[in-house]
Amino acid sequence: MERTKAIALYGATAGIGSSVGLVLGGLFASLWTWRIGFLINFPLAAVLLVIVFKYVTSKTSKQAISIDYWGSILSILAVASLLYAMTADNNQIIFLIIGVILLAVFVILESKLKKPIMPLSLFKDFERTGAFIARFFYMAAMMSFWFYTPQLMQGDLHFAPLWVGFGFFPMTMVMYIVALKLPELTQKIGNARILHIGMLLTLIGMIIVCFFQNSFGYWWGIGVPMLLIGAGQSMSISPLTVSGVIRTRGEESGAASGLVNAVHQIGGAVGLAFVALVAGNINNQVMRYQVSMITATIFVIIALISSFFLIHSNRMRR
Repeated sequence: MERTKAIALYGATAGIGSSVGLVLGGLFASLWTWRIGFLINFPLAAVLLVIVFKYVTSKTSKQAISIDYWGSILSILAVASLLYAMTADNNQIIFLIIGVILLAVFVILESKLKKPIMPLSLFKDFERTGAFIARFFYMAAMMSFWFYTPQLMQGDLHFAPLWVGFGFFPMTMVMYIVALKLPELTQKIGNARILHIGMLLTLIGMIIVCFFQNSFGYWWGIGVPMLLIGAGQSMSISPLTVSGVIRTRGEESGAASGLVNAVHQIGGAVGLAFVALVAGNINNQVMRYQVSMITATIFVIIALISSFFLIHSNRMRR
């Protein structure tokens, strides 16, 4: 129960932090310049570093530490090449081939090392594999929603940068409220059902924003779907985290936790790059938003299918 509650609050904190970041970024952009939004990360990181040293403890181990430097380098170069292939103006095919080759070399390397940065044994469990795939595509959709919705609010609805941040508060509030109730709901109906309900709520919200028109305005076009997407996100991230680290052995737990966060970040980056590739050259603001949200909705559908067939079916077999 305590673990489920902690993971639920972890998922809610991520979403709430994103919304608060939008408000702060909007405030800085309105009063000074948007560049301050990047500079503010430095003092915040410094404060977090102090907190980590003060409150986060670690257990010492007598075992020799082995760091997979080559795996780390190859993974970074592979992802960077794939992202560049989707965002560059030229040489896309070359960087795509390089990215695929580096990714293949990375997988081969990880299969041969005794202590890899990404143990391939983590993918032997269907539920964990389903959680990784579902999280990748789910975050691809969410990052696209967070990126393109503020642009629409400023360009088409004429919101000032600060009010764009406040415009995400309905999503933030519902995420927090659902997160508080999530441990109780999980205990009653189970992790997998919570996940599927969350995915379905997200899908409904995303389908609604796909049909956005100027006449809808903020509340009907964006605000109401945000309530569904916020509740869905809060009900999806926590179960995906639980399934991503479930049944890991002691020596795998750190790698599994790291992989959960890596998939979270890489999925968002790759998804947004792909959506920008599809919709970035459309000049009409509303049409660009519709096409980007349709693409993001397809990502949610893939995440839902992955979660159902790999997570739910695995639990049914047990």
